[in-house]
Amino acid sequence: MPLTAFFVNLKILSDHICLFYGFASTAFTRLAGCENSLMESGIREDDNCLRFYGEIRTEADALSLRESAAERYRQYHGTDKESLLNLIKARRKAFIGRIDAALKPLGFRKKGNQWRKPLGESIILQFWADKSTYMDQYYFEVNIFSTASNQGLWCFTERLEKLSIDKFRIPGTIIQCNTFDWQLQSAQELDALLERAITQYLLPLQSLPPEKLGAEPEMWKRCICPRDRCAHCWVQKNLWEARDQN
Repeated sequence: MPLTAFFVNLKILSDHICLFYGFASTAFTRLAGCENSLMESGIREDDNCLRFYGEIRTEADALSLRESAAERYRQYHGTDKESLLNLIKARRKAFIGRIDAALKPLGFRKKGNQWRKPLGESIILQFWADKSTYMDQYYFEVNIFSTASNQGLWCFTERLEKLSIDKFRIPGTIIQCNTFDWQLQSAQELDALLERAITQYLLPLQSLPPEKLGAEPEMWKRCICPRDRCAHCWVQKNLWEARDQN
């Protein structure tokens, strides 16, 4: 029994063909007692451990994609499960490292998949690459929280969205997307999202002292702290003061 399997999925549209392909460990996809489960049930593109994507619009595209897919097949054919997982681990490390390289010069320090910077006493500004529980994709969030509350409550939280071509469910359609497939989406797309996070959220938020941040109406909208339970809520104090002034 092979330890890895090669998958190719086609989605045929009116003007082009979407091609998803890659490798997965059969330990994750093979069902006990049903040795033909891979052939009978197929496999989704986001089930592939090591996955790639291409589009065929012309005969030249077809030839180029055939060659690149064949080359990857030759490169990874016969790869055992452990080696495949180590390869994916190395690719994920490079993905996380790209985020770290963008945020570290701004004074953010990495803790797991979170990058944090103090805004004041017990107040933390955070960028979070949150791995989805259900698929191998990430959500990107900007958060502010108080370490004094010790309750894991967000004083501010914003999940980043972007306009994206939906390659996964309705190929070719422009949608508002808040997940990032770190293997199928390009480094340029990641850089653009990070630039937006930095210029639209991180730099403006870190430029104001906490006592002024709490008076910003945008902060009230994105605060998910139950103020009646958080004795250290810095937003609560400034929220009511700002409202009284208005």
